[in-house]
Amino acid sequence: MLTARRQEADLLRGFELGADDYVCTPYSLREVAARIRTVLRRRAQQLRAANRPAPIGIGNSPGTVVLEGQPLPLTRREFQLLRALSREPGRVCSRSERLEAAFPYALETNERTVDVHIKNLRKKLTVVSPAHRWIRSIYDVGFVWDAPASADH
Repeated sequence: MLTARRQEADLLRGFELGADDYVCTPYSLREVAARIRTVLRRRAQQLRAANRPAPIGIGNSPGTVVLEGQPLPLTRREFQLLRALSREPGRVCSRSERLEAAFPYALETNERTVDVHIKNLRKKLTVVSPAHRWIRSIYDVGFVWDAPASADH
């Protein structure tokens, strides 16, 4: 806003109405131009962030997992576990729940099998995306999928 009103109440009202900036007279044209460039730069950053693809895309088969633009090679079991984990981000589930969700037709599978597959998944996820912990262990409870953005299914 370009205005002659200098009172704090006027400034606050301008921001409440949606102004990105508030410039009072007298003002310099160079200062106004710099403030406009700052607002435009901030808006461009917001648009780039909004158009960024989801960090992980999960299709219907092991060969269709893409993490940060790179294909993620998974075994069939790792893929089933990853899909089961990612369907409920933030929800802590026990090993037996993860085992049942990921391997519904496995008759004699030990709960510790989940630990081995989780370990292998973590290694593969970390190779591509070392900055994020995708799978967290909750001591004496189980595991939780901790995705920064929603996954494609």
